[in-house]
Amino acid sequence: MSKDSKTKKSLKIPKTIIKIATILVAGVVAVILAADLIVVLSVNGRVSSLESFESDQKYDCVIVLGCAVHKDKTPSSFLKDRLATAVCLYNEGVADKILLSGDKDDAEEYDEVGAMYDYCISCGVDPEDIFLDVYGYSTYETMYRAYNYYGVRSAVIVTQGYHIYRSTYIACGLGIDAIGVKAVNSGYVVAPHNYLRESLAMVKDFVQTLCKTAAEPNGNVYDISGDGSVTRTDYY
Repeated sequence: MSKDSKTKKSLKIPKTIIKIATILVAGVVAVILAADLIVVLSVNGRVSSLESFESDQKYDCVIVLGCAVHKDKTPSSFLKDRLATAVCLYNEGVADKILLSGDKDDAEEYDEVGAMYDYCISCGVDPEDIFLDVYGYSTYETMYRAYNYYGVRSAVIVTQGYHIYRSTYIACGLGIDAIGVKAVNSGYVVAPHNYLRESLAMVKDFVQTLCKTAAEPNGNVYDISGDGSVTRTDYY
């Protein structure tokens, strides 16, 4: 027997291992798809576009989820569209308060919430109506903190369409009477990797929401019906 034949024989993967690997992969895919389906279907009737949004209910606040900001401290296109949608809802009287939640790693280096605040102020939103949450490191943490740290019991959540179902699902699962409004789109295309990441995140947050996992204890407790400017003082 030649050396090449011996090498090929030694590298041959047993059929049993291939079958087991195939079953495991299929199982993982099935779990992901099942979790995603549960998340989307459970809140499907609670999600709409800004154009089709209709509600006679007054909500405690509009929750805006943070995302990337530019080096010049201005909101990215994704974030700007979220904020523009939230301000529109605020001006229409859907809610009297806006809760801005995101990451403030360093006010000088990276600050999502600061950029969000500046945008809202430039649009004429009253500083007393803006609540800041600088510990919104993830979608789950934002919703957990909204309920437990800001006393939010009803909310309109604003984010992009690919992200709105998970956000609304978490909020509802944690006790918030929530509806989701898809942010307007100023002309960008959502990259495929965002959908893949979202699909995997749904599984994680499905489990977290089911278990009502506590977020890290950061920051103070506020009353969403009060003066939001105190959060600006506390965090800046």
